[in-house]
Amino acid sequence: MFLRVLKNILFYLIFIPFILLILHYIWVPQYNFSEQMPFYGSKVYNPYQKKRLNDWKMLGIISSPIWYKNLSKTFQPNELNQIDSMFYDTTIIISSRLFEKGKHVNYSHGLIVNDITVLNSKSLMRRSYPYFKTLNNKQHRINLLKDSTSLVYLKPSVIFEDYNSTHPILLSNYDGYITDMNMEDATYLWDVSLSAGRYVSLIGESSFSCEDEYVKSKYTQAIYYNPKAKNIYQALKTHDFVTAVFPKSLVSKKEKPLFRLKKVGVDNRYITVSCSRQAQSIAFIGQNGVVQQFQSNSYFSIYDIKRDDSYIRVEVTFKDGVKYYLNPLIKMNRLSQNENRGVDINQLSTMLYRIFGILGLIIVIALILYVKRRTRIQFIEITVDEKTNKKIKKVKTL
Repeated sequence: MFLRVLKNILFYLIFIPFILLILHYIWVPQYNFSEQMPFYGSKVYNPYQKKRLNDWKMLGIISSPIWYKNLSKTFQPNELNQIDSMFYDTTIIISSRLFEKGKHVNYSHGLIVNDITVLNSKSLMRRSYPYFKTLNNKQHRINLLKDSTSLVYLKPSVIFEDYNSTHPILLSNYDGYITDMNMEDATYLWDVSLSAGRYVSLIGESSFSCEDEYVKSKYTQAIYYNPKAKNIYQALKTHDFVTAVFPKSLVSKKEKPLFRLKKVGVDNRYITVSCSRQAQSIAFIGQNGVVQQFQSNSYFSIYDIKRDDSYIRVEVTFKDGVKYYLNPLIKMNRLSQNENRGVDINQLSTMLYRIFGILGLIIVIALILYVKRRTRIQFIEITVDEKTNKKIKKVKTL
């Protein structure tokens, strides 16, 4: 009797979570995925237009994982203060579990791999799809993480391992990519999304949190943002910032590099970029990541916008190793074109998917219970009647 009860308990401890997990997948909406048109229009949207760039502040995004202690360390408050006083004007801490400061919640999401970073969320959400991920699963998770205030960033390193190459083109409602120094992969995906008409940005994590040899880097990353924005998150949402890469040697000098951009302007069909220090190179990059113009050893550069340009982004490199990645200037006919909107739910497909999914699940449950009943272990128990001294056979089932 005890073995039978124990067997049933173990069966249902496995069976019920399995059913709930399947229902979790079945209930995912089915979306109408389609490729967008590249940016087009007679106007050029410039996120830096009519803004002073010489007084911008420096932001550091620092990752603080809690369980991979052999790969990264958890910062102590005094260490953060030292880094902040040496280099950044302010910092955002991202935790694999939860780091809450004031009303803002910043965390990495994903049960097996933290492939999404969420900034300025109202609450922490743990739901994920860790075993297999269809395109609908990925889009639904982004939508659940995204609200009116939060920012959702995908990790390029995980996309190359776990996502199909077309997914960045079809997925929507995310704000951009967050990279941990692999700028080559990050800028490639950035150009893929921009070329497909997705207006997304690129931000970088600081490499201060990395202590293993294979993740150590001579460089770190920061973000220059407009201090006149309502808050840091608003600056990130409106693309009112510039991602920068710095040699760590600058940090050892205990000095904060001043922002070197003076102006990013658009006049008629010309883009003008000017710097307060001579740049080693100024590159204008357009559709499909093609370099449209490259200028060396100059304080400024002017680019003539071509008819077939859908967007132009600028990379500015200085001789001391500092490099700026500017947010793209895009062509548009209306302001809404610079919004990365979500995809629509296909109501009919979702209803049919759920109906057939639940019917299939009911059939699977019935088959499992039927097989379980047919495969019960039976044995014969023999006892002796004390009065008649006869053997009594009883068939028992476990």
